[in-house]
Amino acid sequence: MKKTFIYRFTLVLLSILSTSFIFVSAQNVQNQEQSDDFIQSKLLKVSFFKQTNKTDEQQIYDILNSVAKNMTKRKLNKLKQFYDSSFVTNDGFNYNFYFEILNGIWQDYPKLEYTIVPVKINFSKNYAEVLCNESINGTVSKNAFWDGEGIIESKAQTIYYLKKSSINWYITGINVINETGIIKFGNATNMDFQIQAPFQVQNDSYYTISLDVKKPLNSIVVASLNSMPIVYPQKNPLDIFKITTSENTLERMVKANKNGFNENAIATIGIYERNNIDSSSQNHNNLSKINENKVNSTGAAFVLRRVNVININKNNKLNE
Repeated sequence: MKKTFIYRFTLVLLSILSTSFIFVSAQNVQNQEQSDDFIQSKLLKVSFFKQTNKTDEQQIYDILNSVAKNMTKRKLNKLKQFYDSSFVTNDGFNYNFYFEILNGIWQDYPKLEYTIVPVKINFSKNYAEVLCNESINGTVSKNAFWDGEGIIESKAQTIYYLKKSSINWYITGINVINETGIIKFGNATNMDFQIQAPFQVQNDSYYTISLDVKKPLNSIVVASLNSMPIVYPQKNPLDIFKITTSENTLERMVKANKNGFNENAIATIGIYERNNIDSSSQNHNNLSKINENKVNSTGAAFVLRRVNVININKNNKLNE
């Protein structure tokens, strides 16, 4: 989860000042002082013509491209310049809270690369909505879950809402239609995990989460399926791990939260391999120790899929 034009504004100011001095020198009026108001008026004119050279569609595409670049570089202040103070997401995060969450993500995952690809844009005079495909790719440093670097991948389909103020466009909201994400460690980086859940459910209703795993031979996969509302601070759910079946599929029925918060369906996965120990070479006294140490932990993964939750309108008598 913002007016880059302030930054561009400064660059234009420097260029105007430099060209102004050249112009004055050429006219032999080096002693003429220009007031701040005069320079400012020239600046506004140049900025106006710079923007009007591009269509509204081109301006918006430039903004989304700059948003992705500044997210990748973790330039929070520059990123904020593209957003209106009225900004809100479909998770109910406002301008300040959205950037607080984003900054926290960057502290935990500093090596992320963002891409935003506009697919379709609609206009309603000074308002616009842009359907986009987004992706995040990067690496994760070792943490409490795994002593080693992992990879993170995320894909989402979103709608950006913008409004035009004067000559500039600003982002006023984001609606995340669907999203999947995965973090892999160890041998899990070479495995394929697919989590399935409905895109949208009614609050306080049941739905099914399923996990499909393509596991290599001699591997044991245990997993826990759960749901977690997208609220902060987050509460970790109680994980009950189960071994995947011979079909490599695990399912669980969960209940959506009553409050209508959007949720993430989450799979927490552990990968284990059997020890290849030749028991015939061991004496009888060591057999019990071998049996106690049958598997080694070789990987871990966390997979999520967004589930948008809709509050039923109880004021409508037909919904009773």
